[in-house]
Amino acid sequence: AQEQALSEERVANELYSHFFHASLLERTGEGVATVLAPSLPDGLDTRLAQCIKLIERYQKGKKSRFLGMKSTATADGDTRTRILEELKEWMLSYRAGDSSAKKVGMRLAYCRQLLLHPRIFAASSTEEVAFLSTLALVSRQLEEVAKEALAAQRSGAAKVERVLALGRQMVEAVLPVLLCTLPDEATVIRRAGAGSDSSPPPGVAALVAEAVAVQGGASGRGAAHSRVLGSSTLGRSLVTMLSAKHFRTLSAGDEEVLVDGPVGGASAGEGAPQRLQELHNEWGQDSVSRASGALETFRDAEHLGTRKSYLDVCKHLDTVVYFLAVLRPYLRLAVAGGDLALCSTPWLRESLLHLLQELEKALVQLRQARLEVMRAAKQQLQSLARNMQRAKAVDVRWMQGLRHVEENHLDTLHRSLIFECLEVRSAVAAVRASDLRAAGRQGLQEIASAVGSADFQARCSLRQPAALEFHQEPQR
Repeated sequence: AQEQALSEERVANELYSHFFHASLLERTGEGVATVLAPSLPDGLDTRLAQCIKLIERYQKGKKSRFLGMKSTATADGDTRTRILEELKEWMLSYRAGDSSAKKVGMRLAYCRQLLLHPRIFAASSTEEVAFLSTLALVSRQLEEVAKEALAAQRSGAAKVERVLALGRQMVEAVLPVLLCTLPDEATVIRRAGAGSDSSPPPGVAALVAEAVAVQGGASGRGAAHSRVLGSSTLGRSLVTMLSAKHFRTLSAGDEEVLVDGPVGGASAGEGAPQRLQELHNEWGQDSVSRASGALETFRDAEHLGTRKSYLDVCKHLDTVVYFLAVLRPYLRLAVAGGDLALCSTPWLRESLLHLLQELEKALVQLRQARLEVMRAAKQQLQSLARNMQRAKAVDVRWMQGLRHVEENHLDTLHRSLIFECLEVRSAVAAVRASDLRAAGRQGLQEIASAVGSADFQARCSLRQPAALEFHQEPQR
């Protein structure tokens, strides 16, 4: 019996520590069985109240032994009592909220793990009702609470918002790669004349605003020249790309997005793919001219592969921003309707999953292209560093500019974005959709049954709306 008790204590403490990062022994003190059922608080969830009653029915039937005979006193201080008392304490403190689904899910997983040890927690002769049978009944009630919490939670919105936030950070972090690696000073005007403490490139919002102004100037509505990007082939291509609607959408507030309209219309790209293709045609030649906008070092045939990798950075960054912009309406929908809004319609769920797949693919391709560009840039940096006495002022400014490329930060953002995309997938998985729909149907049925019942009508003092007449229970 002592060996059995030690085994129960070991398993219970290991599981409790694994799930809740605390000690079951410390959490339960002396482990005295309590009686709560007669005076449970009014606001307690009915299923949790039922769980407490099931537990106390078990405790009432479980007696201690003295000299091999059953005692009238309940058994206190043993592991089974500690497990159930801790569960009762948690149930009393439970409040439905934003994290309730996670909390209930954790408790349910904990109970299920205990149920996987039938030899350790085998039925005892001191029990009128088996411990694991009671725990199984409690688990069924917790499943219902978990389903309801899942239907009410809005974790999908938080996860989509996290993807968008990380995406914006990714775009900010990639910009120095575009502006500080292959372009010359005729393309990135800001770099020319910079001192020893070169300032970082402008952020996405500033660049997008200026690019939009330049594009407007080309149409006679604003400034025709950029203060950051020159008029080389590369400079014009970057201005066109940054002024596209999806870049504006990514950096704009919700009200601006609603005014500007959704991404995906006929004018959404506004010439960016065509301009990038023109740049690709020019930079794809064995050697390029000064008008291309490439740094002199990278204009020869030896760096053709590097130039193509740079073009891939532009292309895949444009794709990433486009997919992030398309993701914003899903966020508004999830905020308004919760996870059920994303899960309930199959085509909506499948379109979101497809969008995430495309985004993940573009992120991987962007990283691969970025690594190739940075490898070539670092080789050039090492070459200049070996002959610093012969380096020109323009070379020194280029070397200083590379300090603004934070590769470790970019890799961290890449991993986080991929992980968050997987989290969104789990939030809208088909199996969750089934649970959410079932919970929704059950809620509707309960409402219809209550509102349409004769008992409800008998208590009403006002005339019922006409729409409810079709849902009344027939009079008996």
